[in-house]
Amino acid sequence: MSFDPVDIHVGQRVKIRRKSLKLTQAELGEVLGLTFQQVQKYERGANRISASKLFLIAQTLDVSISFFFEGLDGNVEPSALKEETEAYDGQTTEGVLRFAGSLEGIELNRAFSQILDGNTRKYLVSLFEAIAEAHSGD
Repeated sequence: MSFDPVDIHVGQRVKIRRKSLKLTQAELGEVLGLTFQQVQKYERGANRISASKLFLIAQTLDVSISFFFEGLDGNVEPSALKEETEAYDGQTTEGVLRFAGSLEGIELNRAFSQILDGNTRKYLVSLFEAIAEAHSGD
């Protein structure tokens, strides 16, 4: 089954914001009048979020509607977005977004964003790339 790349992107943004607020899927679902399974399907992009539900999610998570579309180019055709979900240096965009929405991804991004020195950031990226390369055959 193939999910729409825009729905996947929006769902991942919901997940990232929900986790940054330390809300469970059940807690968000309760506010929205949904089960945690329905929230889970939204976050995976398996179910499309209606405009009214997205509005309510934005209010609940205290973000603007545009937050869910950040990172998408308004001029990109759906077929081009689908290509973006294909391989990216051995990792799919969906996989990268899934990690970014995980607890470890959120914690890593929080810590990394506090490092203001550009050289230190570049060093850390190089370090992580070297570690990943060394362990890619495990």
